[in-house]
Amino acid sequence: MIIGLRFLSEDDEILFVQHLDSAMKLHENYNPNRPTLPPLPRDPFTPPPTLFCKTVIKKSATKIRSLTIVSQYPWIGSFEPLVSLALHEFNESEKIEVITSLYANLNSADVSSLPRLSVSERTIMRCAYEPAEYFLSIFEAAADRGARRGGEMHDMLAEDWDGISFTASVRYSEQMQEVDLPVYLYPEEIGDFSLIKLITTFSALDAIHPPAFLDLRWRNNAPFLWHPHLDCGARTHPFVLLLNALVTEKRVLFLGSGRTGGEVAGYVHAAAAAAGGGGTVVPDVLERVASVVNVGDLIGLQRSARFIAGSTDPAVEQRTDLWDVLLDINSGKITVSPQINLSAEGMANPTVPAGDIEWMCQGYWIGDAEFVLELISAIQNETPELQVRQLVYDHLQRFLDVTAAFELETCNTTLLGHPPVPPAAYPGIESGGAFFRDDQAKSAELCMLRNRIEGFRLSRGYFRYTQTHNARLQKSYLGPSFPLRALMAEIHNPDRKYQPPTARLVQILFLIQDTVLPGPNGAQTELLAGLRTKGIAVFAAGMMHERWEVRRACTRILWRLDWHMVSVR
Repeated sequence: MIIGLRFLSEDDEILFVQHLDSAMKLHENYNPNRPTLPPLPRDPFTPPPTLFCKTVIKKSATKIRSLTIVSQYPWIGSFEPLVSLALHEFNESEKIEVITSLYANLNSADVSSLPRLSVSERTIMRCAYEPAEYFLSIFEAAADRGARRGGEMHDMLAEDWDGISFTASVRYSEQMQEVDLPVYLYPEEIGDFSLIKLITTFSALDAIHPPAFLDLRWRNNAPFLWHPHLDCGARTHPFVLLLNALVTEKRVLFLGSGRTGGEVAGYVHAAAAAAGGGGTVVPDVLERVASVVNVGDLIGLQRSARFIAGSTDPAVEQRTDLWDVLLDINSGKITVSPQINLSAEGMANPTVPAGDIEWMCQGYWIGDAEFVLELISAIQNETPELQVRQLVYDHLQRFLDVTAAFELETCNTTLLGHPPVPPAAYPGIESGGAFFRDDQAKSAELCMLRNRIEGFRLSRGYFRYTQTHNARLQKSYLGPSFPLRALMAEIHNPDRKYQPPTARLVQILFLIQDTVLPGPNGAQTELLAGLRTKGIAVFAAGMMHERWEVRRACTRILWRLDWHMVSVR
């Protein structure tokens, strides 16, 4: 008999409930609003849980007042209109009952029907063009369970429902106020930031201030101009330089002179999400975030020597000893500090490599250029914000997979890889990780990214990722040896010159078929999440293939996906 369980994270709890659902159909009677159990003893080696804050400031003729609400939920910012209204009433009446009433009403909000989605389900939601159509059944089932527990019945059939938010009712001033709570947020996405705005602000090709020395330099047989961890030459795109600074944990500072703290914090939060994939790739990036600081605060941050911060104080621009990369929001300019540390453990070979290096001297890495082209094309085609975020997160995940390939190449072992696929059952399918078109492409990418890989391996984020990587593999419904990202990258390879050999394609589809068909709903959820915006078109096209094995495997996969709770069409 199960007396009680404590979970270390919400995702662990969701995973446990989904296992019960697939095995024993118990989820209909499961109550997430159960009485709170006593907290677990705190592990002194783990950071304290993250709390999210939202501050509203109101100015009057004689006073400036602020009100802050704190919660464990990242969607706390959705209550900003109510907080603003309460602060306005408090300024008028000076009665503390206004604040206590707000506190009581916010904590009594009915969220019993709020669907609890796994990371894979949230990924599908973010990549779907019509999430209201796909997730209607899931929201209706959650509303029905909430109603049976005494909560309010929420009608999800409204014509204006966007499919990515949950409408909660909060009583305030004797009236019911509707608040939309986003259910698509990843664990470490803060507030309503815009990654599109961050990319477009720092996209001018001349955005990076030139360094003191304009000659191309070399480290580890790879070129660079500003810093070996940041660039591959003078034509490196500014957003790529920013991503490299975030991944290698440089001191990154956003400057917004004359702007509000909220505007600057939006850029900081967007950069933090890009640095960790919203918490789905590299965990605990939020501990590096300091939304708005001044010169004195920056001096205090030097103890960590790795932060993502913002400031409205123009004086910080002259303190090049306090930051490594400065991003001016007003001008879109990026400055690399002349005092940035160029030395790093493991760096060697500062001389020009021998042999054919003309392709290395073009000033950028072709893989970075292809990534930026995909981003800019998506923004110009008015791709939704959530899908643009996913492009950036997937690029970060590929970099980590390339890091695993680099470690296997140089050290013959890695903590970031996947267990191998059984070669006898599926000949030709290697272990999961990054997909390379051929050995020449692999050698070129490992060479050009070597410096930034070394920078990442020296960071605390690398240590955190190695701690959580194996646990994530063990929690996968597809199994730790299923190379999902590598298979999806090979099937959807944008290079039209490359097509998987027919024999290899047959083995790939056999592996997907044998894993997905007998697996629980969670296995199909992870497969659908891995398809991203490409959808199931690849399996539909396979039904017209010349080989009968391919046609049969694709038919069986589509038949199984048709049963899935997400109504994929």
